[in-house]
Amino acid sequence: MKKLSLVLLSIFCLFGQARAEYTDHRGHNVDSLETVMAGLTARDIEEADDDHLKRIAADLEGLMFGFNQTNGVKSEYYARTLLRIARRKGWLSKLQIAAKGIGQHFWAREQYDSAAFYYRMAMDAVEKMPLAEMADGSGKTYTQEDIDDALSQMYGTLGNLYSMMDSIPVAMDYYEKAGDLFRKHDWINSCSVLYYNMGETMREDGQLRPAEKYYLESLEYSLKAADSLAIATSYKGLGSLYLDMHKTSKAMRYLNEANLYFADHED
Repeated sequence: MKKLSLVLLSIFCLFGQARAEYTDHRGHNVDSLETVMAGLTARDIEEADDDHLKRIAADLEGLMFGFNQTNGVKSEYYARTLLRIARRKGWLSKLQIAAKGIGQHFWAREQYDSAAFYYRMAMDAVEKMPLAEMADGSGKTYTQEDIDDALSQMYGTLGNLYSMMDSIPVAMDYYEKAGDLFRKHDWINSCSVLYYNMGETMREDGQLRPAEKYYLESLEYSLKAADSLAIATSYKGLGSLYLDMHKTSKAMRYLNEANLYFADHED
């Protein structure tokens, strides 16, 4: 069984924000938000009008994301509360986010059947988006970009699932589908993250030449995005790969480049 090493892809799958920008929620002060929410009862949620309920849903989403890195129990609780609201109101984007978030907690605990159940629920929500109205009350339907954003998140998430289950061809197929959507919309940062993790998947599976191709693509997109952390991460991947290939001189060149960044950023 593979180790849980797909850190960057985990961030992009769980924290998929609008337009597939990846975001790290660590360090956000969620305690004050939780204090505000603590006085909210189940009856308050049940009787809230739509405007109030939308604000509650937004806060629950923030708590779900904010506690993910520090308190999985709280994160999953807020995700489940958000899921109940989203299902009752038919808010598909919130349903997808909440169900995917719950699934990710099962994924991290290596309970893959349960993870797959919630991922399927999230995917069902995405598949209904083309004919549904958005939850903002505007009467507008989801744009193709909204749908592609949600769909690419699910492809990446399912790729993670099958990678951990050692179904590498299936995982790579889902990753490629995510990549097609990222390139379609020119979501450069997400391309960088995705191809890095595709390289990691291939390297862990012992397929070093395909891994090199994906790491190099990751570096190309990282440089295009001018994202120094992504660039350093791509260098690290390439350096580790070339060590595996016994190309020590080449490996050290890339690893030294990565170290220049990581040495200056303790976090």
